[in-house]
Amino acid sequence: MKCLVLGNWKSNGDAAALKTFLADFAPVKRALIDGYRTGLAVPYHLIAAGDFGSAWVGAQNVSAFQPGAFTGEISAQMLTDMGTNFGLVGHSERRHLMGESVAQTRDKLANLKENQVYPILCVGETLDERKQGRLHEILLEQLAALDVFGTADAFAVAYEPVWAIGTGVAATAADVAEAHRFLRTTLQERGYGHVPLMYGGSVKPANAAELAAIDDVHGFLVGGASLDAATFADIDRLFLEAKGL
Repeated sequence: MKCLVLGNWKSNGDAAALKTFLADFAPVKRALIDGYRTGLAVPYHLIAAGDFGSAWVGAQNVSAFQPGAFTGEISAQMLTDMGTNFGLVGHSERRHLMGESVAQTRDKLANLKENQVYPILCVGETLDERKQGRLHEILLEQLAALDVFGTADAFAVAYEPVWAIGTGVAATAADVAEAHRFLRTTLQERGYGHVPLMYGGSVKPANAAELAAIDDVHGFLVGGASLDAATFADIDRLFLEAKGL
């Protein structure tokens, strides 16, 4: 995959909301565009609850364990059984609210890979870490989980500065370009030059075109704006127009 614009509903939504969204979200009825996907990461109970058409449906998390005596865990095998196309790993809310470690993100990525669910690793720094000049250090620590992949494996990386998630404050185009340049160089050095880089952090129709115009932005991971079908469709359209797809 070359480009992706994906939504993340987090702990929001029910079957009725999903039905309304899918009826109103025109891209689900669109023919596939080569190398491009749009879709939604929804709560587990909604993964198999609607017809997503040509759009992808994803999981917001996955167990670090294999199937077994792990009460409450949703394994990668279960995601495959539900028809899940992609899975998010290492979202900042998982790292900072649930204490998820790099070792756990590594195991989760490996489980998704093994079960042919497209993995997306989320990375990003807090405001304090950025002010301390530790952006590159933090990204390198989090990217260490990618050692489960070979150089031919398909996956994506999403840069999401923690200070720009759910705050209404988006990183500037210069902030995003700087982080993505570093990520691109690091990925290329490790043999992952083919991997798409997504940006996540208060993406809205108002800033989507400017962000999409950055060379090393190959997609978005959209939070609150993906809850509204018309708004998310605008972001999808603006990205496609900016990239000439």
